[in-house]
Amino acid sequence: MKSKKIIYLVTSFAGRSTGIGGHYRSMKTIATAYSAENSEDAVKMINVGSIDPIALRGSDIDYRHVVFENWNYISIKNIVDELLKENATHIHVFDKIAFLLANEVAERSGCRVYITKPGGPRPRMYYPAADNIFVFSQEDVDYFYNRAKFKNSNIHYLPQRVLAPSLKGAGAMDLAREVGVGRLKIFRIARISHVYLKSILGTLKLAAESRARGVDASAVIIGYIQDKEAYDQVVAAADKSDFVFVDLKYTKNASDFLPAADVVVATGRGVMEAAMLGKPIFCPISNDDMPLPMRADTFKLLFDRNFSGRSVAPDDMIVQCREEYSKLAEPAHVAELGAFSKKMADEFFDVVKVIPKYREIYDFSTKCSSISFSDKFMMYFELYRTIGQAVR
Repeated sequence: MKSKKIIYLVTSFAGRSTGIGGHYRSMKTIATAYSAENSEDAVKMINVGSIDPIALRGSDIDYRHVVFENWNYISIKNIVDELLKENATHIHVFDKIAFLLANEVAERSGCRVYITKPGGPRPRMYYPAADNIFVFSQEDVDYFYNRAKFKNSNIHYLPQRVLAPSLKGAGAMDLAREVGVGRLKIFRIARISHVYLKSILGTLKLAAESRARGVDASAVIIGYIQDKEAYDQVVAAADKSDFVFVDLKYTKNASDFLPAADVVVATGRGVMEAAMLGKPIFCPISNDDMPLPMRADTFKLLFDRNFSGRSVAPDDMIVQCREEYSKLAEPAHVAELGAFSKKMADEFFDVVKVIPKYREIYDFSTKCSSISFSDKFMMYFELYRTIGQAVR
């Protein structure tokens, strides 16, 4: 096949993005893995917006941030012109505004455009129709297949989006010593905001329930403070045995500290990162304050909703899983939960295993349909609102 130039494109605007979300890391991971496995193709990541995401920095592949702050025809044209200079044959985007910009480029260059719908809830209002839509959850597969608007779209279910970790170790071991060697460390890595407040408080409750059953346990919360009110609630709920780390040295690459964890409470790609390390995992659910352990009888329930906290567990499953709190004192049982996590990671989460599928889709997708007027109108409206919020 002829060599390609693939641009992985995403946007980020102040007021709408922190620059450290999971979809940035997923894009970076997929781009990095694709580049490593396909050296004949040129791969580049581009971020367009008012902020330069921390999550995209420090990559082994080419990266560029293009500043975009003003809502007017000239600014949009300049951004499109900058993207045209890249001479991309394929543009793979990770949000709707990036999809709009990529299609403006495609109308002039004929390049192929692909969109990944990251984790999170199903689209509430609209989502643009595209020739190729990549999704991370069965929940989103069902959404797109059940809507006539997407009958001509190819829906690609590829949940794998993490790499085997490179264990740096030093910082993690320092943190482990600070919390206490020999103490069960229950980690939750998440932005401290109302979005993740329930799962953070659930982590604190899991540590408290474990202590009540004789387990020497501490909750370890690592997260950027996005909402001061939520942070105050976390601090108020934390026991003196718990730890809350919010400094940039912890939050910039928070997953680097995962080796120090004994148990991890996580959602989305956080589950996958912890599973690649063979960590026992608990996931929040919608109908209980306590997280559910990831094991053979709960895996499909959690996986189908992208480990998001939107899963609804049967009452008898919840009651049965509460036995786990005291079992966390048993090293053999903790090891068994960790072994299950690693098995699932090897089977479902490792991005390297699906890179040939990405290449196949890039190689053989020849269609580049124009987006509809209604989709273009809605995306320009979203761009207008997003830039307006960023400059206020």
